[in-house]
Amino acid sequence: MFADKYQEDIVEAYNYVILVKRTLKVISEASYLASVEIQEVEPRPILAIAGYDQDIIDAKKKKIIDNLDTSNLSGLYFFGTDVDLNLKSGKNKDIFI
Repeated sequence: MFADKYQEDIVEAYNYVILVKRTLKVISEASYLASVEIQEVEPRPILAIAGYDQDIIDAKKKKIIDNLDTSNLSGLYFFGTDVDLNLKSGKNKDIFI
């Protein structure tokens, strides 16, 4: 996979972007992101599906899961206005790693 093959370069690029954003003051030194150092990347993507409220998410979630091959995903997230893409399971998050 691409992300496995180029993991070191991807990590370096992400850390460089954080440095540039700090230098340009796009993120403040007080920001959590300012002190983050990326160590590795998850090579499989997260599929995030938006629904504008929980009723819509609940109505569509089973159909999507039943018809989706999740073997190449790290996670499947459903969200409304609260977007949290960390790799932790939750009510609207299924993790496959």
